[in-house]
Order: sequence, then structure tokens, then C-alpha cells
Amino acid sequence: MEEQTKLKPDKAQKRLAQEAEKMRKGRILLRKVDSTLKSKGIQAALKMLMKARLQMPNNSIVCGWFEGYRGMLDAWQYRMMPDVVAEFQKFGFRRARTIASGYVVKTANRNKIHFYNSCQRTLDEMAERSRLAISDQEGEMPQTLPTEVPLSETSQEEIEQGEKI
Repeated sequence: MEEQTKLKPDKAQKRLAQEAEKMRKGRILLRKVDSTLKSKGIQAALKMLMKARLQMPNNSIVCGWFEGYRGMLDAWQYRMMPDVVAEFQKFGFRRARTIASGYVVKTANRNKIHFYNSCQRTLDEMAERSRLAISDQEGEMPQTLPTEVPLSETSQEEIEQGEKI
């Protein structure tokens, strides 16, 4: 009985770690699409999004990110929010996000509100991906353990210069 209770938390932790890894991979793929959108435009970003979808891990949250991103790109391609697109191309997603928020607040057309909300949510997710970019890359980096060197093998000059501690 005790063995069964010990195994369940391990499986749960393993499952949570797998889901976190899938989300990290999804964020990395979408960051590549973000940079393509900024540098090459909407058409190239749509192509990159389709390629990223094929590489995407199977996770419902990540699928939602991709669907929202596709909705935003469709709205931009249809020229529903030209000033948001212009602001994004010129200054980036942070300033475009404030303009998109204005669209959500001011809109009277119920048919367009879905696209405006999708755009604002996707730009918010871009900000979150940008914030998590460093931690995602740290997860990829191999951990190197410091090597210990006895003091008898180092000279006083190396210690003073800070080359070996």
C-alpha cells in the first residue's frame, strides 16, 4: 500500500513536467513566428505558423495559443486593424497591444469583437513569451558543474587575478 502512494506523486510530477516541457516548446515555436511576423510580415508569419503547427506538441493550451495567433493574423490580413499592424511593424507588440485594447473597449460591432479580443489576447501572450524567453533558454542550456582545484595547484597570482577560486 505504501509503495502505491509513493508512485502516484512521482507519476503526477512526471506528467506535470511533461506538460511544462510541451508548453515551453510551444512558446519557443511561437517566438520564432513572432520574429518572422516582425521582420518579414503577415504572409511569412502565416507560413511559419503552419510549419510550427506541424512541430507543435499535442497540448490543449498550446493549441489554443496557435488558434488565437491564427485568428489575429487573419484579422490583420483582412485589414481589420491597420493601425495596430502599423504600430506593430514600427514599434513592436507592446505599443500595438495598447491600441488593440482601445479597439476592444470602443467597438460597437458584435461580429468584430471576437477578432479584437483575439488580437489583444495574442499580443498579451507575446508579452508573456518575451518575459519567459530567458527561462525557456536556460532550460535548454546544459548544466556545467564547477570544477574544484586544490589551492596547492594554483599560484598566488591566479588567485589574486580571480582566474581560479
